[in-house]
Amino acid sequence: WRDSVQAILATWPGGQELANALVDVLFGDVNPSGKLPLTLPMTANDLKLTERMYPGLPDPAPPKGCADPCLRVYYDERLEVG
Repeated sequence: WRDSVQAILATWPGGQELANALVDVLFGDVNPSGKLPLTLPMTANDLKLTERMYPGLPDPAPPKGCADPCLRVYYDERLEVG
């Protein structure tokens, strides 16, 4: 359905002013130009995840009490995150 609409508006927990802010956006009183601190991929292939990133590789020095298998996740996205 996303191909048949001009825009998708996602709201996050906005507190008591969410409704007023949403009305301002829908009626064109403000520009909804905020940037998200995360990436919303269109397909799973857009993520370019490696096994090192998810689910992680066995930790060579697991902390005490880590469940078996203890995996270490590496955040290799660098500037491609968000």
